[in-house]
Amino acid sequence: MAPGTGALAVDLMSEGTTTRTGAQLVEQFNALGATFGVSGGGEITQLGLSALKPTLPQAIALYADVVQHPAFAPSDVERLKVQTIVAIESGRLSPNRIASRLLPRLIYEVDSPYGRLSSEPSARAITRDDLGAFHHDWFRPNNATLVVVGDTTLAEIRPMIEKGLPGGSRALCPPPSFRRRRPPASR
Repeated sequence: MAPGTGALAVDLMSEGTTTRTGAQLVEQFNALGATFGVSGGGEITQLGLSALKPTLPQAIALYADVVQHPAFAPSDVERLKVQTIVAIESGRLSPNRIASRLLPRLIYEVDSPYGRLSSEPSARAITRDDLGAFHHDWFRPNNATLVVVGDTTLAEIRPMIEKGLPGGSRALCPPPSFRRRRPPASR
């Protein structure tokens, strides 16, 4: 998989599902008095939902659609790939961005996920199938932690979660390929 595939897949999750466009998601979350956000980086992806208690079941159902059925619409994929390429190009003008991109390469092997840099060619190479494969491999119930905070109890929230986010696949995520660069030999 090309470097940057995971970041692009996460960015695209709020752009629409197989049944709703990104604009429809925003409209429906707003109508419920709910907010949804996606962020990611490194080893973490966060999918956040904030909702009012009276509309929580509907908000969870909408959230579940986003988590389980991202569309990765071709037009959205191309638009976000262009944004990624522009961000990479503009990063060449910032010493801080240059350093933050190169430091992992100095610490980890080039074939480590941490040592591979996203580039214009790698961003162009990402396909919709790559994004779907990333989502399939990594967005699994056994690779997630669900945290609920608010005016609810486990007895109230558990049925809503189990209905909206069924157990799904229990297949394991791919094993990580991680190697640290060996320290240079002393002279």
